[in-house]
Amino acid sequence: MSTLVPIGEFSLMTNLSRKALRIYHELGLLEPAEVDQHNGYRYYATDQIGTAQLIRRFRDLGMGIPEVKAVLAAPDEDSRNALLTAHLHRMEAHLRQTADTVAALRDLLSPHPAAVDVSFQTFDALPAWSISSAVGSDDLGAWFADSLDRLITAARRKAIPVTGPLGGVFERELVSDEFGRMTLFVPTPAVDPPPGVAAVTIPGGDYAVLTHHGSHHEADRAYGELGRYVSEQVIGAPGLIRERYLPIDPAADALDVRFGAPESRTEICWPVVSRA
Repeated sequence: MSTLVPIGEFSLMTNLSRKALRIYHELGLLEPAEVDQHNGYRYYATDQIGTAQLIRRFRDLGMGIPEVKAVLAAPDEDSRNALLTAHLHRMEAHLRQTADTVAALRDLLSPHPAAVDVSFQTFDALPAWSISSAVGSDDLGAWFADSLDRLITAARRKAIPVTGPLGGVFERELVSDEFGRMTLFVPTPAVDPPPGVAAVTIPGGDYAVLTHHGSHHEADRAYGELGRYVSEQVIGAPGLIRERYLPIDPAADALDVRFGAPESRTEICWPVVSRA
């Protein structure tokens, strides 16, 4: 049988401070069972202990208030578990990113930096299917993942001939001004793309190229080394930055790319003056 207890005792039962309980009340997350109309004192039912403990655990997991509300309001166990699983996946992704950042920091502190292996390539104009958008840097990750998935799905469904690795070109303002246009593309001579995908020609040009191994989150080091090389050699040229996303297995399907894996490979291509 549930009984009413004052906020102080409920605080002790749940290991939630009075302040936290008041905040959760104001936010509509955990409302008291009864509030004294004369002095405003809060009373909680003992059958609210389980809910309070869930809230505490969810907050310990880094859940925001809206997420906790959604979980508590879930209509059934499957819906609640789906929300919790989605949050755990986000936490795991954050932990992977943290591990990548720690590894990159250790590399930066290394007294023996790896040698930079820059090559030069000339790319011809390239027929391709593409998805393009002006995007802000805060939204780039989500846009990139969604657009790449749509592009790969379209290519597989149409079974088009793919003539090279997946790639992207972007305006420098996407980095410098945190907003710019990026185009993702799959090289193909096919001319009948589905809605939302365009048949385009990717311009050619001369590039200094450096291959980055690992998560794209750590690509800033490769960009720094390549940019330093181009600047010191005084060979830089205006134009879009180009990336080529290589399959992990060189003999595999060109569409089989896995971003974030340690064995991922991205060719970073910086425009340079012609060496002809």
